[in-house]
Formats: sequence, C-alpha cells, structure tokens
Amino acid sequence: SGGGSGSGSGSEDEGGIRYDGLPHKAYVWQRQTEKFRAGHLRAAAAGHFDAPELSVRIERDDSFFFFAPRENHSENGGGEHNAGEEEGRADDAAAAGAKSSPSSSPSLLPEDDPSFSGLFPASWSDPASASPGVRPWTASELSAVPDLKSWAASWPGSDSAVPPCPQTDGSGAAGMARWSEWNSRGGMRQYARRRNDPRQPRASSRMSCYLNVGAVSIFRLVAETKAAQAKGCGGADKFEEEIVKWREYSYAHCFSRGDYDAASAMPPWAARYLDGCGERASRGLGAGTAVPTLSQLEEGRTGDETWDAMQRYLVSTGELHNNARMTWGKTAVHWLKDAPLQDDDDGNSSAVMSRVLRVLILLNDRYALDGLSPPSYAGLMWCAGWTEKPAAGGSIGAKPAS
Repeated sequence: SGGGSGSGSGSEDEGGIRYDGLPHKAYVWQRQTEKFRAGHLRAAAAGHFDAPELSVRIERDDSFFFFAPRENHSENGGGEHNAGEEEGRADDAAAAGAKSSPSSSPSLLPEDDPSFSGLFPASWSDPASASPGVRPWTASELSAVPDLKSWAASWPGSDSAVPPCPQTDGSGAAGMARWSEWNSRGGMRQYARRRNDPRQPRASSRMSCYLNVGAVSIFRLVAETKAAQAKGCGGADKFEEEIVKWREYSYAHCFSRGDYDAASAMPPWAARYLDGCGERASRGLGAGTAVPTLSQLEEGRTGDETWDAMQRYLVSTGELHNNARMTWGKTAVHWLKDAPLQDDDDGNSSAVMSRVLRVLILLNDRYALDGLSPPSYAGLMWCAGWTEKPAAGGSIGAKPAS
C-alpha cells in the first residue's frame, strides 16, 4: 500500500497488488518508505534480486516459435503454413525433446508442454516475421549483428533526425566511470553548494540516463550515498534527497496510476488556469505575443536567446542541467498557455493542459538521454503545476532565466 491519499486513485491490478496512491509531498513518501530501504539495499548486495539459475535449459534459441498459437497465425499477419510444414515443426520439437531427455523420462522442454501453447503472439511463430519489429530477436540473430550501434542508427525505426551524443557512452562501465570520476573530484561533497548553478553542468552527477535504462544499478548508487553519509560527507544528504526522495516519488506516481503523464493527473487548479488563459486568448485578450510553433521550439528558433540556447544544448548533448530544465519547461508552459483554443477543445476541461504536456513530453522524450522515464515526466509536470501550490491569482509559477 502506498499510504496516504495523494495523486493515486486506489486500484487493484490482476496480480492482486493494492496501491492506494501517494502522499501529497515527496518528503512524506521518503519518510514512510525509509524503513524498507535498508533491507532492499542489503538484498540487492546479497544477490537476492538476481535471476535464478535455470532448472531447464532450452538448447535451441528459437523455441518461442513453438509457443505461439499457429492455428490463428494467418489472422495475425504472420503468414500461412501448410499441414506438412506444421508436421515438420512438430517432428523437430519431438526430436529436440528426445535428444534432451532419456527415453524413459517425459520431456521437460516447454515446446512439448501443452500448457505453453499460445504463450506468445501468433506472429512470433513465423521465422520470416521481421525482428525486431514483429517478433524479438533470437540469440543467434542478435549475435550475428556485427555492430549494434551502427545497426541501431540505420534501423528504419530509429529517429535519424536526432543526432548522436558523442560525449556519452551508453555502457554500464562508462556510467560507473562517470560516477567514480565525479566522486573523486569531490562531486558529492560539494553537491549541495554547486548543484543549482547551470554554469557548472558537471557539478551534478549526470547519472540519470544510466539509471533510467538500467545500465547502472540504483541500489549501488544509493548504497554508496548512504556510506558517504555515514562518513560525514557534507553533500550526501542533499544527493540522497534527490536520488531517493524525488526519483522514487516519480516512480511511485507512475506506478500508481495509468494516466501518469496526462492532464487528468494534474492539479485541477492548474488545468483551470491554463484553460482560462486559452479562453482569453480566443477572445483576443491574451498576451498579444506570437506563440512559438512546435518546429520553432524543437529547432531553438523562438527568438528568446536564453531559451533557444538551452534547447540547442539539449539537442546536441542530450542533457540539460536540472535547474535550467525547470526554466526551459516553465517558460514553454507560459508561452503555450496563450494559444487560442482549438475547434476540438469544446467540452474538454483540460484541453490546454493536455496540449502543454504533449509538447513538453515530445521535446524531452525525443532529445533528452534521460527521457521516457518517470523522473523526467515528474519534472515536466512540475513545470505545469504538479505538486505545487498556486501562485498569485491561481496561476502557475514562473521561473525566469537568471
């Protein structure tokens, strides 16, 4: 149970997990969950979260072909198979089972167990299906790719318009090297004093992109942070607040509700304020300034020198200092709020909020190395009023560049 009556709605999923939502404040979340944290860190260090050893090893790496309901295969776009082909596959499965277990013992292979039938989508049973795209790679297909980085850059599903970020190697080893280097030059010790200065981008650890994709273990970083606290490291308390309180709170928010990045998850006062701005703009009573288009925002051509510099930096490096990103986000919110309502906004009480969030999330997810993650969504939503109190006149607070 999440405890408290915050942004969650209280629901029970198919697995029987009950989650009652979040407290209204992140520090309450941290305080309520701290009693579990030490045990989690010990369990991670002891390997209790590691995958167990396999009790049955499948010799062939394409066995998921056998698990799909091939009788419905043609209906799911995977192509048709004739009876002889099906019999041949059954013979292959039987042969594999015979090689893997003594004749006096039943086969332990999943393809010989009817309970596994239909485990995967029908389209996965066809080796000719596109992988990746329709079905996952087999181990042999993956190992046959000579250069995954080059393959990813040329894959039709990749966004080739976004340039690579040469300053960041995505491996776990590179992530831990960045962490070790940051600590060795006093990054954690000076964190509380230097973290808010966007002119010092390396004053922060820059570990979020590694944490969010699992390249570096959050358990390891939190354990080392707590060890630094025990040694009296001056900035460790503030770093723990960021990496535990705010980061975990964002994950808990996304876990607790399916609309975690939607207008319905935002405070009603913030949605009312933005809708009011849109209505005034529709009557010609707005700020009177041109609202930047999406392409102007993406390309850093809004005419605001500071904002444009931040956007260009984000596009070229995939990073933006957290303090700068708050200014970047809030500035965009206050620009977009002055767009007139659109024809399809009638009856939508959160139309402007929805539009604002879509733009912020698109910009961040497309260009930020730490996009597509709960901490990013929480930061963007904060720019539009999430977890905040109304400013003067019920407005969303601004954060001008300094």
